[in-house]
Formats: sequence, structure tokens, C-alpha cells
Amino acid sequence: MIKEPNFLIGGAGTAGTSFLSTILIQKPEVYLPKNMRPEPHFFYKSWEFKKGKNYYLNKWFRNATRDKIAIGERSSSYLFGSTEVASKIYSYYPRMKFIFVLRNPYERAWANYRFTALNGLENLSFIDSIKVEHSRLKKLNKKWFEIKPYSYVGRSLYGAQLKGFFAKFKDEQILTIKSESLSLNTSKELKSIFKFLNIPYNNFKYKNAKD
Repeated sequence: MIKEPNFLIGGAGTAGTSFLSTILIQKPEVYLPKNMRPEPHFFYKSWEFKKGKNYYLNKWFRNATRDKIAIGERSSSYLFGSTEVASKIYSYYPRMKFIFVLRNPYERAWANYRFTALNGLENLSFIDSIKVEHSRLKKLNKKWFEIKPYSYVGRSLYGAQLKGFFAKFKDEQILTIKSESLSLNTSKELKSIFKFLNIPYNNFKYKNAKD
């Protein structure tokens, strides 16, 4: 019988979610899929969600062993999906826990723009891309509109995005951490995360890894 997830890592893109997952995967009590590139995005992408729960479990959690206490996956898109994503997750897992990693919104928007430009998908300057962000999104076809590749500012509006999750889930099911604090005070943040996931810290030593 496949063990089902009880926590999800989400947050702002380029905020350190992969950095966090590479540390958590080293903890014996934690299960995360070893290969999450591309990320699952199951509850965000409509065409993935249509494949159903069994598909999701078989693809991402079939290797979760009985000794694992915290079982999860990482999809940075979940926070951005907000209300719709929260509703989909709630329909499957009303007791799900969430770890959202948030980065300085201005720095996050710039990093998002830079990543898009380096991948050949952006030919406007950063300022110009922000000016036309809203109008550009309207012109995208259905699939690309759902992904919203040019939503640099939109993905940084954390307050509005978090409302969708707090409307569905209890406060104690949601943990938000700052990307900057995760990088500079990693051990302190890990203690909070392990407590949140109900697993012991036990002077945990990890191999350093950067996002």
C-alpha cells in the first residue's frame, strides 16, 4: 500500500524551495521524491490533476517506506495557485501541512525575470516587462495562461496568495519561513520545520547544498 503525503513544500519561485528539499531529504524520517525536476505541480496544472489521485501517488510516492514519518513533495507553483490549488488539495487531503518559503518580493521578481530571460523566453527589459505584465498574460493561450510565464510581480503577491490557503486550512497547518532566514540561519529554521512535521531534530547534521 502506497503511503500518502502529509506535507507539501511550496512558495515563491527562486525562493529556496529546492535548497530546503535537498536538506530535508537527508533526514531519515522524511520522504521526498529524489527526482523533482520538473516539479510535480500536480495540484496546479489542470492536465496533471485530471490524471487522478492514483496517478499522483504511483508517480511520486511509491518508494516511500514504512519508516518515513513526514512524506511530501515540492512544487513552488502551489502558493501561486492559491484558492484553486488549496481547494484541490483540500478535496484529497484536508489535514495536509504546508511549508511556504517566501523571498523578498522585489528580489524574487527580478530573479524570476532573469531566469526567464536566460532561458530565451523574454526579450523585454525588466521594467518594460513589468509595465506590460497584465496585458501579456491576457494574450496567452489556455495552457500558457495557466502557467503564466511572465507573472513576475504577480508571483510576489504573497498576502493574496496565502489567503486562499488560510481560508481552507487551519493556521497550525501552515508554516511560512523567509528565504533569507533559511539561508543565513538554517539550523534555527530546520528546528521549526522539524517541530512542525513532528520529527525529532536530534542535532541533525546535513551536507550543505545551495538552491
